[in-house]
Amino acid sequence: MENQIDILQTSDIKTSAYLLSAGVSLVRIIKNNPQKIVFCFPQNQEVKRVLQLYWTNKAQVNPRNLFDNFDYLKDLIHRDYDI
Repeated sequence: MENQIDILQTSDIKTSAYLLSAGVSLVRIIKNNPQKIVFCFPQNQEVKRVLQLYWTNKAQVNPRNLFDNFDYLKDLIHRDYDI
């Protein structure tokens, strides 16, 4: 039997870029609706902690890395590429 992992889904590209910059792996993207792309990340205690830092304005990530990840996600949206 395959191990099931909980998945965090978000359509917020900025939050997704932050999660990537904080070291969280992107599991996949869902492009079922061209108007709303969904980014999927594993959901666990570490990701919850990282998000808590983000939402309380206590997050610290490298800005260049953040912008590179933002551009990477935009590229994934516009290319025909799956993760």
